[in-house]
Amino acid sequence: MFEYDRSLPLGFEEYSSIEKDAFTIRDVSYASPLDGKVPAFLVVPNRESQPSPAVIFMHPGQGNRTTFLSEAEALASRGVLSLLIDAPSMRNPPQTMDPKNKK
Repeated sequence: MFEYDRSLPLGFEEYSSIEKDAFTIRDVSYASPLDGKVPAFLVVPNRESQPSPAVIFMHPGQGNRTTFLSEAEALASRGVLSLLIDAPSMRNPPQTMDPKNKK
């Protein structure tokens, strides 16, 4: 279920960013293993302390990557990096697993 080809390119792209006092919100995407792109917000603390702890957020139901943005901002002000992704069902077009490629 969690196997993936580590040799595939990440396809990371940054579209824009907003700098706040303690952190930066980056509008990004990366390649999905199911084809297409995964839209996300990367909320990065402005501190120089590396490595930072990190959290991945995915919204419930009909939400989107903004659902937990205030929580990610609060964590970033404390030095925690967050990635907030859109669920596969909310991406355009929705992504589905190829039934011939089940693992």
